[in-house]
Amino acid sequence: MAIDAGKLRHRIRVEAKQRARSASGEAKKQEYQKVADAWSEVLRDESVATVIFRGQEVQVDRSFRTRFIRGIEHRDDLCINFEGLRHEVLRIENPRKGNIELIWHTRYVR
Repeated sequence: MAIDAGKLRHRIRVEAKQRARSASGEAKKQEYQKVADAWSEVLRDESVATVIFRGQEVQVDRSFRTRFIRGIEHRDDLCINFEGLRHEVLRIENPRKGNIELIWHTRYVR
């Protein structure tokens, strides 16, 4: 089953935290680096679902649907930049294991 491209109306950026070091070798502030850009559909806009994250039950603030992005796997340092706000990725689902779409469960990072 194909994904309905007409519902992919929002542009998101998948980012990962990168630890930067100064010339003297000191650890500086963590910066975000782009991993991929994608069109998405916002599936959920409120905390009505929970997922298990790092052994705890965590509420999901927002869920996104995108086309399948090759080479993307869940890592603890991934986030989604949506409308200038960062959302920590709690879980990435590949429904039906068909490599057609990805469902991103996230929570807002303050």
